[in-house]
Formats: sequence, structure tokens, C-alpha cells
Amino acid sequence: MAIGTPAHLGVLGRAEQLLWDGYPHGALTDVRTLPEAERTVRGEVVAALLLGAVEAEPGRVPALRLRGARIEGDIDVRGGEVGAELALSHCELTGVPIIADAATRTVRFLHCRLPGLHADLARVDGTLRIDHSTVTGPVRVKRALITGSFHMDATTVSRGAEEWAVSAGGFAVESGMFVRDGFVAEGGFRMPGARVEGGISMNRATLRNPGGVALIADNLTAHTFDCEDLVTEGEVRLIDVRVSGRLGFAGARLSAPGGIALHLARAQVGLLVFKPGAPVIGKVNLTYGQYGIISDDPDMWPEALNLNGTVYAAVQAGSRPLDVAARLDWISRETDGYRPQPYEQLAAYYRSVGHDELARHVLLVKERRHRRTLPPVRRTMSRLLDWTVGYGYRPARALLWMVGLAVVGAVVFSLDRPSPTGPSSGSFNVVVYTLDMLLPVSVFDERSSWSASGAAAWVGYALRAAGWLLTTAVIAGLTRVLNRR
Repeated sequence: MAIGTPAHLGVLGRAEQLLWDGYPHGALTDVRTLPEAERTVRGEVVAALLLGAVEAEPGRVPALRLRGARIEGDIDVRGGEVGAELALSHCELTGVPIIADAATRTVRFLHCRLPGLHADLARVDGTLRIDHSTVTGPVRVKRALITGSFHMDATTVSRGAEEWAVSAGGFAVESGMFVRDGFVAEGGFRMPGARVEGGISMNRATLRNPGGVALIADNLTAHTFDCEDLVTEGEVRLIDVRVSGRLGFAGARLSAPGGIALHLARAQVGLLVFKPGAPVIGKVNLTYGQYGIISDDPDMWPEALNLNGTVYAAVQAGSRPLDVAARLDWISRETDGYRPQPYEQLAAYYRSVGHDELARHVLLVKERRHRRTLPPVRRTMSRLLDWTVGYGYRPARALLWMVGLAVVGAVVFSLDRPSPTGPSSGSFNVVVYTLDMLLPVSVFDERSSWSASGAAAWVGYALRAAGWLLTTAVIAGLTRVLNRR
């Protein structure tokens, strides 16, 4: 048994002795030069060192740095105080590292193979890094606190018998979170209620949970959340998230056939970048979200959308910032039927940038789509409002109707001149007479002075009826617009 070795550890193997001797001054122990049979280190030896079995050399910083070993059994320091860095590289672990409820320094796994990681409620003063590794069981960091950054770059994590590949609900990272560049989660990534003070990067990651949820991050808070070239199979659920900066899906490929591919209900986001690399398969739900700017590619939205209650200060589409046809098509994809709010919001945006005509066009289309939901009688009245004054957004139409009817009346009354009703009728003016017939109230007193007969009389009745209808339509349309404003 080595001097200073706890009795329960027995005799140290060759690799273990090298590690034991190197720990007090933080030396890297590389056992790849040893015969393969001598490269084994027990997990309990690693745990003993981390928990202070050996004191640091004076003036040196202890650290457990091990390369090329096979570590048998669990590294279990749960609930303990770990005062040194743990850095394993090119190691194969047969047991699960357990740092749950422990206070540790930086923990690193690089080019390792391990059956999982249990770090629930851990406090890591530094970085937690699992890079370029294969993890055959779940990574659990629920309600952990990491004062530095969290990394899982180019790592594959399988859920094993668990429900999730990564469980990080309620965990907090005081710097950035980087799960990217070839990271693969086989079984889904769970991080509801997480708080990341810096940014989150899932660029070029793959999250697979077909038929289920690939990523759930409800109530997450972060400065930025980048998902560039992210590939997902299953729902991406980001309900009630708060991202003060950018939430980006440039180049992403989101797929949830028959389900919700992206769920952003009630999200609060400074900038939403929605420019996926292929059309989304599945529904996108943005209901009641609040966005500063939505920057998108209109062609990449799926056929099924939920936009009701969504508000934004601006919506941009690169070279097509004011493509009203594309925006109306976007709104029309609402799967819950006609909803007025998306039209009102789009019109408000166009007004805010000085394009009142586009705003009026959007509101006109809104009324026409609303008409489809009305019962037959109201649908007929609605159509009349559209034909005459464009629901108040095209008041010039009423003038055109008046001019057209006046021309028809003038021609008819010129060919079939009305007869005077008395000696004081004066001279007949066909234009004034026609206008007097069109106006709901006689202004020029021509109706009482002249009387048409035969077909001309019926034309007169028609003009008076048309005048009433046009006046009613104008008043109704303008009232609708003024009430809205």
C-alpha cells in the first residue's frame, strides 16, 4: 500500500500511483505509454483525490489531470467539497461521474467515453465541459449552478433508459452555454426554467426525439439563443422564453410531422431571425409573443401557423421588406380560422413606417376575409360595403359610383325629358336634376319642379335608391374606420 493512501483503497496500481503523485502539484498524468493492462484507475481513487486525500504541495495548485486511462467504477463525490480541477481526456469510464449536490472547481471531459453524468444541484466554480465525447447515458445538471461556461461541443449523448438525453431544468450559467458543432442528443434536450446570463449556442447541433419533444426550454432566460444550422426531429418548445437579444434559426431544419415544430407561445424576444435552411415540417406557434423585430424568409414558414396575439415593432424580409402580398399570405396560414389581430398588427407596422396605403390595403383584406365567416344576409351587406366604399378604406369608390350614376341619369333624362309640375318650374337642367335625384335629401328642389314618366320615372326611383345606399355605405364605412382609430 502506498504511503499516505487511505486504507480502504488498498494497493494502488501503476497508473493510480502516477496519478496520486501528480495530483498535489497539478501535473498531467498521461498513461498512454503504459501497457494497456496497467492503464486502469479506479473511480474511488479519483474521488478520494478530489475530496482531499492528498494535500497540495506548498506553493502549487492541485489538479487531477488524467489522460488515456480506463476508469472503473463511479467517481462519486456527491455532496462533497472539491477544491481541485478535474480534467479527463481520452479516457473510458465504466461508471457514472457523480457530482450531484457537490461544490467543485472546473470539470472537463475531452475525447472521453462515459455512461452519463449526474450533476444535479452541483455548484461548479468554473467551467463544465464535455467536448468531443460519447456519453451513452443521460447528462443530468438539473438546478446546477455554473459560474463559468457550459460546453458540450461535438459530443453525442444518448438517453439510455431515461426519458431525456440531457436534463438541465432550472440550471443557471453565469457565462455562456455552448452545445454546438456536431453535438447530437439522441432522446431530447430538457432545460425549462434555465437561466443563462450570456448567450446560448446550439449552432450545427442535432436534437433527435421523433414523435416527441426534441428541445424543451419553457421559461428560459438568456441574452441570446443561436440555433444556426440546428437540426431537430421533434418539437422545439420555447414557451414563455425571454431572450433580450437574438433568437436565431438561420439555416435550421426543423421537423415534427403532424405536430408543432416550433412552439414560441408568449415568448419575449428582441430579435427573431427565422431563415431556416428548408421549409419547416410541422406547425409554428407564435401566439401572444412579443418581438422587437422579426427578420425572416417568408417562403420558409410552414403552411400551418398560429399568429394570433403576436406583436412586433418591425418585420423584415431582406430584399422584400414591404412585400404586402407575402405578409398577407403569412397571415392567411393561421390554422385556427379568421383572427383579426394579425391584420391589425401588420397594418400598425405599415403605419409606423409611413406606408398608410399598405396599412389600408391590409385592413381591407381583413374585412374581406372576415366576410367569409358571416351568415348570408350579413355577408351580402358586407359585400355591398366592399363594392361601394371598400369598407371605408376606399371612399373614392363612392364618388366614382356617383359620377357613373349621374352620367346614366343625365343620358336618360336628356332622351326622355321630365315634364314641369307647374308654371314656376323654370328651365330644365338635366345635370342638376340628376344630382337632386341621387342625393338622399332634395337640395336643388328639382324633384318637385319636374316629374319623369314611363321608363325615366323608374330610372329616377333607381337613382334615389342608389343614392340612399351609397350614402349609407359611406357613413357605415367611415364610422368603422373612425371607431377603429
